[in-house]
Amino acid sequence: MARHYPVVILPGHMCDQRAYRPQIDYLQKNHVVQVADLTAHDDIASMAENTLRNAPDEFMLLGHSMGSITALELLRQAEPNRVKAAVLMSVNPRNETLERKAGREKIMEEVEKTSVQQIIRKQFAPIYFHGDRPDLRSLSIKMAVDLGPEVMNRQATALMNRPNNIPLLNALQIPVLLIGGEYDSLVPAATLKNTARKIPNAELIILNDAAHFPGLERPEITNNIIGTWIAQVENQADL
Repeated sequence: MARHYPVVILPGHMCDQRAYRPQIDYLQKNHVVQVADLTAHDDIASMAENTLRNAPDEFMLLGHSMGSITALELLRQAEPNRVKAAVLMSVNPRNETLERKAGREKIMEEVEKTSVQQIIRKQFAPIYFHGDRPDLRSLSIKMAVDLGPEVMNRQATALMNRPNNIPLLNALQIPVLLIGGEYDSLVPAATLKNTARKIPNAELIILNDAAHFPGLERPEITNNIIGTWIAQVENQADL
């Protein structure tokens, strides 16, 4: 029987375990699932280091957006063979563009003047999801409000100053599954395709009818894809 490795989930920007409840419930049938805390630091390296410090001896990664960026840094820091495989959803391995950095700086200024709720409602929720999804928009706002302005500023600072992980991709020696949404304007399909070409052992799935949160927008198919892929990885590791 194949060994079921624990799965460590790394949340995206202003997200907590609620954004990954479909994946948590699905994976917990066969795996121990741990959700990393990416709220306490303002740099990606420290987020990765803290996650690694609290992770099991051997595990798989499931990162989303900022969590996927942190996952790449974690893979840079981890000892060989500790991380067995990685699922990266909506990942952009490049460093921040000047335009995006300026946008984040403006958002950090606005947090002081308005509220997290207003910022997420106006600037993020409308582009997070494909189609009319008031339930998911409300969830994204609720998570952000609960996390608060200090976390928003720390995570924005971390994303603004994140490293360029393109040189790391070709050195990855583990299986990697990339998942994205066809309508994701933050991490377009072309970005994911370019990323997949640079990783030696990568598989790429682009889901239609999804944008930046495929795990919430298309939970059943996302779970089936992740579950099937993890089972294949674990069966191959057991040979």
